[in-house]
Amino acid sequence: MKITDVSVTMFNWKSEAWRTGTGAFGGHRLLGVVTVHTDEGVEGHAFLGSSRQGADAYAGPLIEFVKPALVGANPLDSGAIWQRLWKMNRSVSTNAIGAVDVALWDIAGKVAGLPIHRLLGTCRDRVPAYASSGLLPTPEAYGEEAQHFQSLGWTAYKIHPRGVPRDDIKICQAVRRAVGDDMVLMLDSMWTYGYEDAVRVGRAIEAGRADHSPHRHGRDRADGLPVPLRGLADRASAARSARSCAGHVGGSAEFIDEYELFQPRLQQLLQPMLALLLHIRPVLF
Repeated sequence: MKITDVSVTMFNWKSEAWRTGTGAFGGHRLLGVVTVHTDEGVEGHAFLGSSRQGADAYAGPLIEFVKPALVGANPLDSGAIWQRLWKMNRSVSTNAIGAVDVALWDIAGKVAGLPIHRLLGTCRDRVPAYASSGLLPTPEAYGEEAQHFQSLGWTAYKIHPRGVPRDDIKICQAVRRAVGDDMVLMLDSMWTYGYEDAVRVGRAIEAGRADHSPHRHGRDRADGLPVPLRGLADRASAARSARSCAGHVGGSAEFIDEYELFQPRLQQLLQPMLALLLHIRPVLF
């Protein structure tokens, strides 16, 4: 089997804007569907773009640089293809590289007659769900919304706060008072914190049992390590009650292992952000 073509079909996506402390998502966006074509008629598909950044930012480099590297290759050699494409990450967004990776997994699943989760090694047939906030005007508004979701049977609530550490601590405290101890609370600051603020907020909310540690963004100025390599480990150590630390993991999982993010009791859960970066290959261990 050989790859014969790569195409991107663009379409308009209009949705109501959804605001967080770092800006708005949604509105009018151009999204894309990446299709990897083969000489046997099997096609792999993947979405390109998101509610924050349209596919028009990625489609050009994908066709210019990625397509020539794919045509003629065996789509089932996805590991070797990934290594080749990752070397292009200075010219091509990892979002575009990741979309191709997903499309290749789609082809592999169709050839095998299995869903991708079977190819990866299925661990469970259901996952817990949580309710998620937008940007609300006051700490009390967050508490009221969390109570509303709790009354509907939701057992977990993720807070998208203002991105101001002092205000965010007050929001977390207000929500915990509103829902009591029976609801799992998570905090997603949308990558607004520096290292010091992440530690400060993490320690402040630890007593309130927030179960998902805050994001940090930028670089650790002490040693120059990029997010999330040093930051994830430091955040989890600072907020020891955290069950998971979300962050962008571009590249490959070997970086996570290199910085010992899976030290004993440091992480119980790694949550790859596949919906944003579209990768499957980098989070395989």
